[in-house]
Amino acid sequence: MMPAIEHPVLVPIILLSLCTGILAIGTLLYLYIYYYSKKKLHLSVVIIGIISTMTTGNEIAVIVFGLIGMSELGMQFHRLQALSITLYLFALPFILHQVLELNRRLKRVNRVVYITGAVLACILIAIAYGAPDIFLSFTVRAGTVMTPWNIGRASPGPVYRIRDMMIFALGIYSIALIIVDLRMTGRYRYINFILAGMTVGILSGLTDMILAFRESETGLYSIRVFSVFNLGMTIFTILSMISIMKIFIDHENTAKSSMKNEYLELLAGGIAHDFNNILTGILGNATLALESYQRDDQTREMLTGIEKAAIRARDLTQQLLSFSRGGILFRDIVSLPSMIRETVDFILSGSDIKAHYRFSRDLWNVDVDVNQIGQVIQNLVINAKEAMPHKGELAISMENYVITNDSPALAAGNYLKICFRDSGTGIPEEHLRRIFEPYFSTKEKGNGLGLAISMSIVKKHGGYIEATSREGDGACITVYLPATLKSVRDKRKASTSPYRFHGRVLLMDDEEMVLEIAAKMLKQLGFAVVCVARGEDAVEHYRQSITSGEPFDLVITDLTIKGGMGGRETVEIIKTINPSATVVVTTGYSQDLIVTDYEKFGFDGAIIKPFTVEDVSREIERVLNAPR
Repeated sequence: MMPAIEHPVLVPIILLSLCTGILAIGTLLYLYIYYYSKKKLHLSVVIIGIISTMTTGNEIAVIVFGLIGMSELGMQFHRLQALSITLYLFALPFILHQVLELNRRLKRVNRVVYITGAVLACILIAIAYGAPDIFLSFTVRAGTVMTPWNIGRASPGPVYRIRDMMIFALGIYSIALIIVDLRMTGRYRYINFILAGMTVGILSGLTDMILAFRESETGLYSIRVFSVFNLGMTIFTILSMISIMKIFIDHENTAKSSMKNEYLELLAGGIAHDFNNILTGILGNATLALESYQRDDQTREMLTGIEKAAIRARDLTQQLLSFSRGGILFRDIVSLPSMIRETVDFILSGSDIKAHYRFSRDLWNVDVDVNQIGQVIQNLVINAKEAMPHKGELAISMENYVITNDSPALAAGNYLKICFRDSGTGIPEEHLRRIFEPYFSTKEKGNGLGLAISMSIVKKHGGYIEATSREGDGACITVYLPATLKSVRDKRKASTSPYRFHGRVLLMDDEEMVLEIAAKMLKQLGFAVVCVARGEDAVEHYRQSITSGEPFDLVITDLTIKGGMGGRETVEIIKTINPSATVVVTTGYSQDLIVTDYEKFGFDGAIIKPFTVEDVSREIERVLNAPR
């Protein structure tokens, strides 16, 4: 029986797991970017990300295998972790070679350094397996104190300590190289994050060395649980990713506006899909853990925090899709006054800016995508807040507005007119005509996408945004949204009590993580689940179920399958076998037309990734109870 994990170890394991997850997601992002760019700059980030992920991941393995009494296996992972850190001898100077604008002489010197680092790493790897006792001994135990989290660690030998000194010297060399680059180019915008990360990495390494010295008599990791250096290099890697992303964005800013928009549109859809698959595992596991974890303690608070963070990340993927080509609107009839009040009050809370509302009576409703229009409102209020850094007033008015003749911006019809007027410094005339252009920003830390995305969203809805201002007299942003005379739909929440379903479900997805978490959710809801990875297998299992007299009550298929038949082809064949089959599609491409018009393609429902148990339960209940 596995021993219970002690509380002092639980928090470090969760912390290291979060670090590993963040690093893995960042590495996947840059791997995606490198796939298209083929630039060594992005490859260097991928290499650093892989090494850091391996380092933190192996650290978790060492602790866990020590806790469950598999010390020999833990030592194997300790060796892998030590060798992962060794790879920094090559990776650190290699990433600096791609980021820094060194002169020819320094370039030659640094090339020698990272090639030498690669050779030394290979030598240390050979020693670690050829003569392990002088690197990490599995037989000699250092010290007298054995804890559940250090029995899975091998005893460091002299080569291990030499490795530490080489990495420390490399860190000092890297900082010196960065300082030289800053004095030569002054590119603080890009390099300051890497410099800060290197400083944190060196300080964390020194901390580890000091702790190791204090532990020399009692035993390795007797007064701590894990290597502080892991956190330091995680911070360095994340800051490096941010810095490289700044370089990436600025390089894109030199291209033509149309090319930049096209690239962002393609990138947004792909990244959102990959992130949605990853977030499905994070969000799904968090919600399942909360369902089964009844104790009200710090662990539950952490799980709730993970769930909230994943939901916010899910909203971020929707924002990425807001600017993508052919994005689909999930329209709903909405009354805007309450939503605007809540958004404005939330953003202005804690500031010295007062909000004033003037809403006409009997306002029309709008048929809009709530999340996207909410994003527009947030962008406009944040811009107004930044225009009044000390204090001020924001007046929001809303009225029904009728356009009788077509104009270049708007077609004739009924609109809701919303005005956001601030008392800030105003917008200079030369900037006013450019504020909706992508990447145009007068703010030092602005990216110039907020108003551009807002304009894109409003135009997709058939509306328009315009700005008026006089310098020194504030600015007014006016939004026109097509109005409707329809009433707001009744949104009574469907019951989501667990374990109320029964029957057999055929589940298809080529992502193992998504398949696993979706199967757990369905089983928790009471279903018996059969999992397959390809459309061809789904069709075969469904055909066999009909032959055996035990047909599936529900089929859930992923829309896209790499190298195999996807959901669209699968549903056609299944409906041919059994026209009354109930089939639901899942996808991370929430902008796909199939999501909103799934019935046209033969599906009976749609579930958007990432999803929670409640999302799955609600859609299944709707589909199974729908009239046939």
